[in-house]
Amino acid sequence: MSVEETESSDLWRRSVLYLLSWPDFDQAVRGLTERMTRNGFEFDCVLGISRGGLVPAVSLSNVLGVPEFGIVSVRRNLGSGRYSEKSNPEVRWMSDPREMRDKRVLVVDDVAGAGDTLDAVRAELDTVGPTFVCTVVLVRMLRGGSTPDMAAVELDDWVVFPWEDRRIPADAVTRDVPMPTGSGVRE
Repeated sequence: MSVEETESSDLWRRSVLYLLSWPDFDQAVRGLTERMTRNGFEFDCVLGISRGGLVPAVSLSNVLGVPEFGIVSVRRNLGSGRYSEKSNPEVRWMSDPREMRDKRVLVVDDVAGAGDTLDAVRAELDTVGPTFVCTVVLVRMLRGGSTPDMAAVELDDWVVFPWEDRRIPADAVTRDVPMPTGSGVRE
C-alpha cells in the first residue's frame, strides 16, 4: 500500500520542504527545555528514538544535565527517500529497557505525524514500569493524530532537519521553519 492510500496520507501536502537551520534547532531545544523547567519536569533518563530523534535527544540530555541515555529504534519507513511508504511500527531496543523501571523518562523524536512511533514506544515502556514518561518532538504535524506532550513547532508539510541530507531538488519549494517567538515552543 502506498502512502497515498493510507489514512495518514494527508499528513504531508508535499508542496513545501521546510528547512530547519542549526540556530533554529538550538532555539527549539532551548524552548523545550525552558518549558520543561517551567512545568517542574525532571528526568532520570533520556530515550532517543533512532535515527531522527537521536540528535535532539542528545542535545536535550546535555542541556537538561541528564547523563543517563537510552536508544530505541522504531522501523516504519520502508524506503530511505522522502515520502517513503510506511509499515506498522517495529520497536527494537538498543538499550536495556529494564533500566527505565521506576525512572522518569523523556522520550525524544524529531517529528510526530500519525503518532504510531510514539504510541509504540510508550506501549513498550509501559510494560517496563517507568514512574513518568514525557514525549517531546521538534515538529508535530498539524494534520497528524499524534499528541506528544511537547512540540517545538507545528507544521503542515515535510521538514528537512540540519543533520539530514540537504541536497534539495532544484524544483522544490522551500521555506524556513517558522519558529515561534518567546519561549521557542508551541504550547
